[in-house]
Amino acid sequence: MNYALHRKDQGHSLLETIVSLSVFLLVLFAVYIVLQSNQTIYAKGEGKVDVQQSARAAMDQISTLLRNAGYFPENFDANPVNDLANPVAIQVATDNALAVYGDADGSGTSNVFLFCLNGTSLIRVRAAVGTPAAYTCDQGQVLGLNITNPRFAYFDANNNPIPNPPTPPYQLDGEGLGPVPP
Repeated sequence: MNYALHRKDQGHSLLETIVSLSVFLLVLFAVYIVLQSNQTIYAKGEGKVDVQQSARAAMDQISTLLRNAGYFPENFDANPVNDLANPVAIQVATDNALAVYGDADGSGTSNVFLFCLNGTSLIRVRAAVGTPAAYTCDQGQVLGLNITNPRFAYFDANNNPIPNPPTPPYQLDGEGLGPVPP
């Protein structure tokens, strides 16, 4: 009997099988490493997108309310009894908080709207003027999450920063959060 003719029919040797499995496992491990790193990169990118979208939505709400600040519907109705005498539209103006007064939300009633940071949440507080709750940042509607360092900047009519140079912390109105402005 000729063993050379039957050797082709025997299949793979144990050594060939081990080498093939080793190469297959190395390729499989490399694919797993690439997949794992891509999932980590995707999760980080998704977190950044969520934070950016949250900040955009918060800035959109703040800018909409600021455009309407200083409108006092009580002064334009037929009832002169409820008119507000010399209302101040900007109640608190610091580098990290802003409180405006007026009918900013279109409700028909003037209120104070405070924008401030509570932990990592950007908060909008709506309250009646003169109440302590209107100037404290511990309750209100969450506008944005995971926000760490909001800064409000103020400019004059010539687009010059106020104060000049704007070095935080600053309080343009002499008030801070907590006390009720005059």
